[in-house]
Amino acid sequence: MDDHSLNVLDFSHLLGLLKAFSCSPLGRKRCEALRPSGDVRWIRSRLAEVVELKKLLETEGPPPLSDLKDIEEILKRVDVEDSVLTVQELMELCGQIALAGGVRRYVDGLDESRSPLLREKTTGLSHRRPLEKAMPRAVNAKGEILDRASSGLR
Repeated sequence: MDDHSLNVLDFSHLLGLLKAFSCSPLGRKRCEALRPSGDVRWIRSRLAEVVELKKLLETEGPPPLSDLKDIEEILKRVDVEDSVLTVQELMELCGQIALAGGVRRYVDGLDESRSPLLREKTTGLSHRRPLEKAMPRAVNAKGEILDRASSGLR
């Protein structure tokens, strides 16, 4: 769809309304990237997901997403061989790993028959318990490396 049609439809205003419901910078970024689609299967699929999630929000409350951050740039750096992350970046990654675990527990606690689409979306969420446990032993909340981080430091 061309820019003129989007302007006539006041599509940017609709995206603004949608972004207001987003709970994270990444969600807002994804809202901004949305464009109208003519793919009826895709539209029906997304609508089914929205309907399912709406019902769950009404009965179960929201999933634990309040601390969701956009860590896309950190993940890009992780893919680069020999790259080094700062302590702060590692702490952000650990926070998002813990959040993923919380979302997974939320979904696992739902009735399977009421959440098949959400369950399918979250099957890829892994929970890296060892990393999540190791970080607080090695780094404090200020991002300082602790003496107990390794035997050499001890």
